[in-house]
Amino acid sequence: MRPSRSHMANPDAGEPGKPETRLYSEGAFLGKRGPVLVPAGSAARRVEGTAFLDPRSAEIPGAHQPSPAEIDAFRERLAAADLHAGRWAEMARTALLDLYALRRENGAVLGAGSPYWAFVWPRDNAFVVVALSLLGLHEDAWAALDFIYSVQEEDGQWEARYLPDGSGEVPDERGRQDDGIGYTLWATWVASRLSPAAVAERRLAAVRPRVLLALQAAGDVLDPETRLPRPGQDFWERDEAEPPLGVAGPLLVGLRAGVELADRLGDPDAARRGQEHAAALEAAVMSAYGANGFQRFPSGGRRDASVAFLLPPFVPPGTAAAEAKAAWQASVEGMRVAAGGLRPGEGWPDTTTAWTPQTSLYAIVAAALDERELATELLDWLDAHRTRLGSLPEKVTRDGRPAAVAPISTVAAAVLIALALLDNHELPAPTGREAAAARPPSHEPTPEKEGGLA
Repeated sequence: MRPSRSHMANPDAGEPGKPETRLYSEGAFLGKRGPVLVPAGSAARRVEGTAFLDPRSAEIPGAHQPSPAEIDAFRERLAAADLHAGRWAEMARTALLDLYALRRENGAVLGAGSPYWAFVWPRDNAFVVVALSLLGLHEDAWAALDFIYSVQEEDGQWEARYLPDGSGEVPDERGRQDDGIGYTLWATWVASRLSPAAVAERRLAAVRPRVLLALQAAGDVLDPETRLPRPGQDFWERDEAEPPLGVAGPLLVGLRAGVELADRLGDPDAARRGQEHAAALEAAVMSAYGANGFQRFPSGGRRDASVAFLLPPFVPPGTAAAEAKAAWQASVEGMRVAAGGLRPGEGWPDTTTAWTPQTSLYAIVAAALDERELATELLDWLDAHRTRLGSLPEKVTRDGRPAAVAPISTVAAAVLIALALLDNHELPAPTGREAAAARPPSHEPTPEKEGGLA
């Protein structure tokens, strides 16, 4: 969940830590070669129930002009989604449409449609996979996973982000973000648990070597002495001299998921090694970060949103440390801004702008903890600060206006996850100790019909 600017020169972004007030777009439509952005202030509308531009509302160059058959197929596919139908039904519907507006034919889902965000982050991709899995859109969830595994590096790790063309090329030299390993293993495990058995077996068999390589990589990036991750970038996307909790937390979740995946895939040695790494990392997290109240770094740095990854739904209910929950509750107030919503951390330099990635992440945790009052408050705030087209923006200014990119896939997915949890959908959490299935899946493909949107 990404609150910082690209290392590339971005003429639209303000100075680091300064309030950003410009709204880049109202939303996005399906285009001929990817998403087409809706200019700020535009009166453009969607064809009802789709991510297509209604040509009667506006003319936007590059927007795809669908046939009646394409419109019917789109509506039929999304009608199968188990979508929230209550208080936030319109926000849920628009969030799902925005995910499909950002989706490419090869399964890649862009972080956003704006030029400096039109790439695929493993971190963002994981939330999209989990959201689609919760809604029952399993083939599309696995297509997103297939894409991210297709660009995996030879050592099992991932760069920060990739071009969406499947080439494996990156748009800049910002380097690796090791939390992506953990997020991807978590999303793979969730998809395998929520998919029909035949789908899960077939899909897991196809990515088996990649999954096991990712589990190995999750252990490889741990320092052999401290057992914490090597220093690097987390969702703040800044080079750090110490390992942030924003890397350690997702890696711990991913290691636990990877252990169960390896067990299911019939590799007990990989599962055993992963379990050893998970136990060592868990002990190191509780020692290094627990000693200071789960702040951003072992040395301090105040709390940020990463404490969320020590709580449900990332860990099983009843297993989170009481100290971690207390730290998360304290961080809610420490990260609030005057206009509502949350900023990325208590130490984030801009104290007036709210960030929807962190606000929606906390809505997920509040829903998982059954803190419905807080979850409702955060979702109401997100609902009230959408763009004219209904998309969730990346930021909200001090005077309550949507700002920066819209839509943003992480936020759309996180909102869908939070709503699914409030609707009592099951989102299991890995323990890293028990097999996810009684027997490893067959590696023979099953003659199951493929679904999904092209």
